[in-house]
Amino acid sequence: MQLSSRSVALLAGLALTISLISPVTALGAGPASAATPAATSPDEGGQDQPPPDGALPDPSATTDPAAADADGTAADGGTADDGQPGGSPAPPAPAPPPDPTTTQPTGGDVPTTTTPAAEPAPTDGEPVTTTVPDGASTGGTVPLAEGVTTTTDPLVNEHAGEDAPETDETVPPPDGAYAGQEEFKPAEVLWSSVRAAEVKLAEVRVVEEDRIAVVRTIRLGRKELRAEQASLDAETQAAAADIRRAETALRERAVAAFMTDDALTNAVIGSFDAADHDQVLDLQVRRTLLGAALDQDEHAIDAYLELRASLDGRALATLDSIRLAERTLREAIVEVDLARESVIQAENELAAFRAGSAVYIDDVVFPVGDGYGRPLVDSYGFPRMPGTPDEHWHEGIDIFAPAGTPLLAAERGVVTRVGSGRLGGLTVWLRGESGTDWYYAHLRSHAPDLVPGLVVGAGHVIGFVGNTGNAISTPPHLHLEMHPGGGEPVNPYPLLKIISDRDQLER
Repeated sequence: MQLSSRSVALLAGLALTISLISPVTALGAGPASAATPAATSPDEGGQDQPPPDGALPDPSATTDPAAADADGTAADGGTADDGQPGGSPAPPAPAPPPDPTTTQPTGGDVPTTTTPAAEPAPTDGEPVTTTVPDGASTGGTVPLAEGVTTTTDPLVNEHAGEDAPETDETVPPPDGAYAGQEEFKPAEVLWSSVRAAEVKLAEVRVVEEDRIAVVRTIRLGRKELRAEQASLDAETQAAAADIRRAETALRERAVAAFMTDDALTNAVIGSFDAADHDQVLDLQVRRTLLGAALDQDEHAIDAYLELRASLDGRALATLDSIRLAERTLREAIVEVDLARESVIQAENELAAFRAGSAVYIDDVVFPVGDGYGRPLVDSYGFPRMPGTPDEHWHEGIDIFAPAGTPLLAAERGVVTRVGSGRLGGLTVWLRGESGTDWYYAHLRSHAPDLVPGLVVGAGHVIGFVGNTGNAISTPPHLHLEMHPGGGEPVNPYPLLKIISDRDQLER
């Protein structure tokens, strides 16, 4: 039969349509595809692709899964595999490039996108699973990063934990030597003390400057008086020199008489209990000699008065003014020295508080004699005896020195305890005038005269450096603690370092 050109065109269009649809239809064939909706282009939001211009769609070539029964037979007598009416085979056509299609998994999972060319053929009774080209499963799971694997917890079915039991039990405190020791708190700068020390230093510096100004004024006045004396004639100057020598001799005699009188008074008091008459006789001889000395002093005083009478009023006034200026100058220099000591103490106090000292005590003596190790080490708060019942933080500092080095009272005070212990070895407690308790430990020996109640001056020898107690395996040293007001220990390092530095400068 001869076909018209229009019929040829229609058949060609129909063949092209069938060739485009058949791969998609074949994908949904089989029992598993009956529950799967038709694949649609992701670009079209699930809408069917329209036929090409000039072509009519074949009603029997449908992608609707409802058009096929459960065994895959099409409603019009064809099969879902070939997509042709009456089961006639479709003409071969070139396969189009792989298009991503959307497959809706069962069970309400999220739709996944896959490439049909990589889709394995499903088997009966197995769910459809799709994978992306890199092999990560997309069947309702979030793809893992490359190189990341999942591990199943082997104890996932382990029974739940128990509730804490109700109990009145408490943890007993440690029973070591330092049981109950408070938590260590690093020393902080006491800024109120620093400010007070700054004010004090400023005040004593003003006093020192004022006293220095007084000394300068006195020296200037004395210089003018000496110039005036030098203008006198030679005879008057010679008489003035004699008067000065007589004054010096009288002053020395007065001092000697004062000292002799004190000794004489003590001898008289002691003689009342003396049974030896020779001692009483000796006392009478000494009183006679003292009377003779007093007679000599009377002659010296008369000679002095005659010398003064030989000078005229102007020369005598100049001489008296010079003598007064010199005495005033000596007293003023003493005041300057005292002011300088106050300034030094105020400077040390300020430096100690700025370094973190909790207290400052005037006139403290370094507690270890010459030869101790320098520089000092601030070991306050360091851990001691860890892992033992006596574990604690260091409540003092260690000052190393050769064994036998004298240990000195840090300030004037009274010895309150002389003892020994398992940890401290030979120890001494000293209560200073400031109210501070000083604790000395690890002594090799106590001073021979040391007993509780003994009053000692600053610098008095109270013992000697050693390593007794739990320091037996360490180099000889003094463990020293400071307890202001007899309370908790404070770090002695800032104060002792100031004192040590001062001592080094003075040597």
